[in-house]
Amino acid sequence: MTSRSSLSHLEGHEFQPTEFEVTKEKIGQFADAIGDQSYESGEVAPPTMAALYGLSAVGSLLALEEVSPHLARVIHADQELTWERPVTAGELLTTKGRISRVRERSGAWFVTVESETCDSSGAPVGTSVSTLVIGGSE
Repeated sequence: MTSRSSLSHLEGHEFQPTEFEVTKEKIGQFADAIGDQSYESGEVAPPTMAALYGLSAVGSLLALEEVSPHLARVIHADQELTWERPVTAGELLTTKGRISRVRERSGAWFVTVESETCDSSGAPVGTSVSTLVIGGSE
């Protein structure tokens, strides 16, 4: 694994905001993927669709040069999603994320990424907190 201080400096790192356009087609495709026909009309998104836009910061974390060499040794250990309200077709959502905590235990790095998703007016739609374990025993 990398040196003891190699990931700790990432704590507080903010990722570029990402945008996600909610369309009837995307909602319908997601509904098909999860096998829930009650959302196939594409008007209202299933709550679990938040994984598509709420986890964009996790993708940004995995792309960092300090992390990307260790992708084979990354475990998605924990996930919490909260919703303020249903998401509907036609919305443009923006997700902002940051690394809120980095801790080393037994040679592995536990990295927590928090993100907040808002609609085009800036009103909160939901939050995501993800913990990834990077590295560990060879």
